[in-house]
Amino acid sequence: MFNISYMQNYTVGSKIILGIFVVLLLYMLIQFALKLLEMGYVLKNKKPYFVHFYTFLRKLNPQQKGILKNQFIFFNKLSKKDKTFFEHRVASFISDKDFELISNHGFNSIRLPIKQNSRTLEPCRFTTR
Repeated sequence: MFNISYMQNYTVGSKIILGIFVVLLLYMLIQFALKLLEMGYVLKNKKPYFVHFYTFLRKLNPQQKGILKNQFIFFNKLSKKDKTFFEHRVASFISDKDFELISNHGFNSIRLPIKQNSRTLEPCRFTTR
């Protein structure tokens, strides 16, 4: 049995550290239990319970959103929920990658900010930061 009188011998700092470890342990156990429940759901229903979990969704500017709506037919076929998730993924991709021009083909007078327009007139490559 656990006797609470043992806790009286510890200093305040030790109790804080012990409390942090207990909270982390409980968090890990809850996370593990949720993963097991999800695995059971996948085995029973042959599909995941949730595909993506986003706490904060990134948004595209109106110009970029117009490009998605006008030039990508499949985007218009998505449900409203899937459209917001797809928009978040595209916005994350644009913000996470640096765009670098490979060739110039006479477009020196037209310097488009490729990252902001999300479409290119010239070949480019993506580099990670």
